[in-house]
Amino acid sequence: MRLDTGADVTLLSQKEWIAIGRPKLLQPLVFLKPANNKDINVRGHFNCNFNIDGHEGKRNCHVADTTSLLGFDWIAQYEPLFRRLTERAICNVSASTLNILRALLTMQPQKHFAAVFASGLGRCVKSKAHLTLKPDAKPVLRKTRSVPYAALPHIEINRVVAADVHSPIDHSDWAAPSRLKEKWIDRLCADYFTGLDDALEQHQHPLPSPDDIFAKLNGRRYFCQLDLAQAHLQIHDYGFRVRLEKCAFLQAEINYLGFVSDAEGRRPDPKKIEAIHKMPHPKVVSQLRAFLGLVNFYGTFVKELHNFRTPLDALTKKVVVNTWTPECQSSFDRIKATLKSDLLPTHFNPGLPIIVAADASNHGIGAVLSHRFPNGSEKAMYHSSRALTPTQQKYSQIKKEALALIFAVQKSHRFVHGRLFTLRTDHKPLLAIFGSKKGVPIYCANRLQR
Repeated sequence: MRLDTGADVTLLSQKEWIAIGRPKLLQPLVFLKPANNKDINVRGHFNCNFNIDGHEGKRNCHVADTTSLLGFDWIAQYEPLFRRLTERAICNVSASTLNILRALLTMQPQKHFAAVFASGLGRCVKSKAHLTLKPDAKPVLRKTRSVPYAALPHIEINRVVAADVHSPIDHSDWAAPSRLKEKWIDRLCADYFTGLDDALEQHQHPLPSPDDIFAKLNGRRYFCQLDLAQAHLQIHDYGFRVRLEKCAFLQAEINYLGFVSDAEGRRPDPKKIEAIHKMPHPKVVSQLRAFLGLVNFYGTFVKELHNFRTPLDALTKKVVVNTWTPECQSSFDRIKATLKSDLLPTHFNPGLPIIVAADASNHGIGAVLSHRFPNGSEKAMYHSSRALTPTQQKYSQIKKEALALIFAVQKSHRFVHGRLFTLRTDHKPLLAIFGSKKGVPIYCANRLQR
């Protein structure tokens, strides 16, 4: 539990309520509204005995859809902590005051970097972009596309010409049709997929993956989000400008790349999960693959996904989903219910011990990458899974379990390479292969790799 002296009552998350054996809940006694003014769903309460560092007490515990909090009602019965709190002067800061302070702090970047937050387009001042055609490239001239009359007022060529983004010419061997973005909000784009893109030499630059970005969020408590104004047209140092109306500063949580991140970890975007939850069962394979694609995007949050989706994966080999069985419906519902539950993996912390666990079933293998915290608790960072091929499904169980361990280590390579970690399995015979300090026997190595 997190200590929260500002919480009037003690709260227990639904996940931890299940973990302690689902004690019988009575009707909710309280209506909770936190500082952000968003209602908290209270499922009920139960009376329990508790022990904090040898100090016993008996109070109500309220089960709610939120983080577990040690509130003031329990703190009051823990005399050492209660005495320390009452001996200290505690300042009360209202939500309105915090909002004013946040607004003032948000204005500081605008004041110190006025040029960056100025309206309009920036201009690259340090380099010039060059496009290089492939040696065998031939000009592609596409016909113009008819423009709907309702869109004509929004195609403002003069605006981008006045901003020195485009220059008028009389003739060109290359031409691409234009199309509008963002619901016709004065943003004109050319459809270069029609020919020019294939004719250009690729200029590759390594971009960070989402995992690289989220791995750097450990220990952060406040977040900001910056949006570059028409970044495709501009390249204080290099001339970038920021679109202020789409920026957010000093946020306790931030929605980015389909995930909501805060100080505790990250979870799926509720809007995207709601869209998945409302999806009816698929009628054709294309709809089924679209559903599985969305599920796979959040696969790192779902333990044993390889078991849940096995009946659905089998249907992707058919043209029409005409064999939708109760088993398929059960798998479909379990996936949606799991995504709807409390999913909050922790951020990667290189200072904490790492545990890599693996498991195998008849149809798939799965892995979990976890941290062990100083208090002995464990929390997952990533889940990964995949289905077994028809050949692998014929393996003996020990080979499947060994394959799961290899898969787990390969998936966790970026986190565990060069450091000690715990490799966990529930299949004891594997200790004879992987548990020896002499290494993997030569006669086993090639077989396991296959």
